[in-house]
Amino acid sequence: MVERRIVSERARRRFLKQATIAAGLVAGGLLLPGALSARGGTNNRQGRIVVIGAGMAGLAAARELEAAGHRVDIVEARDRPGGRVHTLRDPFSGDLHAEAGAVGLSPSYTVANRYIDELGLERADWATPDLRPLYYLGGERIVLDPSAPPDWPYELTEDERKLGPQGIVERYILEHLPEGIGDEARWQDDDMLALDQMTMAEFMRANGASPDAVALIGATQWFGAFIDSGSMLASAMSSFGLFGAGAPFLIAGGNDRLPRALAEQMQGTIHYQHQVTAIEQDDSGAKVHARHNEDTVTFECDHVVCTAPAPVVRGFDFSPPLPRAQRAAIEGIDYADTVRTYFELERGFWFDEGVSGTAMTDLPIEELATQPYSRAGGPDTPAVLESHVRGRGSQALIDREDGLVDYVLDQIEKVHPDIRDHASEGFHLHWGSDPHALGAYSVPAPGQISRHLPALGQAHARVHFAGEHTSILSATIEGALRSGVRAASEIIEALSRTKA
Repeated sequence: MVERRIVSERARRRFLKQATIAAGLVAGGLLLPGALSARGGTNNRQGRIVVIGAGMAGLAAARELEAAGHRVDIVEARDRPGGRVHTLRDPFSGDLHAEAGAVGLSPSYTVANRYIDELGLERADWATPDLRPLYYLGGERIVLDPSAPPDWPYELTEDERKLGPQGIVERYILEHLPEGIGDEARWQDDDMLALDQMTMAEFMRANGASPDAVALIGATQWFGAFIDSGSMLASAMSSFGLFGAGAPFLIAGGNDRLPRALAEQMQGTIHYQHQVTAIEQDDSGAKVHARHNEDTVTFECDHVVCTAPAPVVRGFDFSPPLPRAQRAAIEGIDYADTVRTYFELERGFWFDEGVSGTAMTDLPIEELATQPYSRAGGPDTPAVLESHVRGRGSQALIDREDGLVDYVLDQIEKVHPDIRDHASEGFHLHWGSDPHALGAYSVPAPGQISRHLPALGQAHARVHFAGEHTSILSATIEGALRSGVRAASEIIEALSRTKA
């Protein structure tokens, strides 16, 4: 086990003043050659590694490092593994559950699927009940009729009305994506980097879309939340190149079964409820300082993998300090906030009307979704109905404080008029107020990938960085996992060069 000891605050400060070392530069932000073959590899020296964070990136790094024969401890601020992969079971009744964090996986998720198979986990298809799609747009409740195209409340061209939302996506987005958009190793190609200089809205307009066609996609598609604020390159690689490569699925019984299974198979220890405050290093090794209750706990090791979200890392004390470009990247990368509000329902009352419980809206509640996502449900089956607000709209809800849940219910009533007859008391989850996340996921603005991504994944001598924000596949489970594998590969290579 990594050495763990409690030190005085005075001693910690003394070491911080004494520690000096030159910063090492290792290219990062993408999957390095050979990283996926780290498991089962050999090493010339057993290393002692501390991983900060038991989210998907941290668990992947730990798994790969242990498979290569190294000793790993994880320091985790929460009382559970998974990080922003979080399945809610409490306070729902029976076997009801709802995802509060990362949701869908894809056949293209190579690391995730490898782990799922190794751990013997079961996949669950995304349920799509045979019900009429439901929207609330422009003050109108719209139920789609398969026999007739809807009269969308937007000033679309005649051709755009015929295309509909899916055709508009095909015409103005998919047909114009560069070849190789599914290959993360090519994100620095010139045609890829050109996408980083614009939003999805600007990309669509450049390819002929009318302003209202852009607005329609922003309101009706799950990837439309950041259509006018996020980098088109991030959307293209994560949403279309990676996630869109196959039918989405979930982990049967809840997505948290993946991180919990990874945690259970660890040989080392996960030190829960330890909040990291500082990382220091010198020529002989590294130390990670954390708060546990009223104590300062120090973990001594050879290398560190830091997988905490960038907003959390901003509060860490690094000695020696991070290089200026890396600090600027950590400070500069944009994060999205989300507010998710949940109501348990005694039954799926929307089946009575033959409409979907899920709905896309331009109301302040944005998207409605029925959970569990893997259960089609029925008119007599209990369910969970969720409002999912992403990005800028989150703050308007949080500002309502105690009245948030009632306000959300009032808005849902416009979409599902009978909601109050079936819903129990609701509750909300706000990722921005979680001190261990300070946001839901990274959403790079135009130019931020080109400017910040290489530095975000760059090793600082003995400290290696991972997490979805260090990957071109941002805001995805797979991006987090691959970043953890990459960090592990860096350490395995470094230790092989310093064999005893």
